[in-house]
Amino acid sequence: MPGAEEYFLPGDRDRCVVLTHGYTGTPAELRLLGDHLNRMGFPVLGVLLPGHGTRVEDLAKTTFSDWVAALREKVERVERNFPETALVGTSMGASVSLQVACGKPVDRVVTLSAPIHTFHDEHMNAADFCDEAVYAPKPVREFPVPARYYLAYDRYPLRPLATAFREIRKMEAGSLKAVRCPILIMQSRVEKTVCPESAQIIYNQVGSRQKEIAWFDHSGHLLAIEAEREKVFDKVGQFLLEPSEKKD
Repeated sequence: MPGAEEYFLPGDRDRCVVLTHGYTGTPAELRLLGDHLNRMGFPVLGVLLPGHGTRVEDLAKTTFSDWVAALREKVERVERNFPETALVGTSMGASVSLQVACGKPVDRVVTLSAPIHTFHDEHMNAADFCDEAVYAPKPVREFPVPARYYLAYDRYPLRPLATAFREIRKMEAGSLKAVRCPILIMQSRVEKTVCPESAQIIYNQVGSRQKEIAWFDHSGHLLAIEAEREKVFDKVGQFLLEPSEKKD
């Protein structure tokens, strides 16, 4: 899939930002955010998760654990070269980022539209649909940005989604308490994919002392390419400029 490649943008700050795209998506959907952060001086890595950016059949062979392992490996590589690491994820990429932050200390986490509850039964209960269908169609979406910033499959495999929501249920049940770094939780009140209550659940469950929800009232699910994207960019940038918390 041309344009779906992983990218690294060099910067002169000590904190490297690792961007993680959503389910069926590619690093392109966070490229505008990455460019904004890079102009602020941050080094930026746009990660390509396993099974993405090639053929949807490749995605059908992966699991949530595969995505988490891949992101963890990327973070460990970043940590060998930069003193500080921040994770920024959108949609399922936000859940993958949270899972990585549960298992290893990072300096900051930003979630954009992280799914805990969704409006679609075939998402949260994907395992119940796997015997009937391998894939589910995706609605056609239009965004106020050039098409190159939204490169994604036109359908999604159900089995990988089932593995993801098994782990997401554990997050809701309490595993997010292991996240202790500062966290910015960003969520639209009017989108039709992730239920807005997901943001409050994350806020309540994480063990972070510094935590904040930023709400948006005029955007859909993919905040980084929606109408309020400039507000999103500014909010993320200011959050990432803040100094690290002192370690206990």
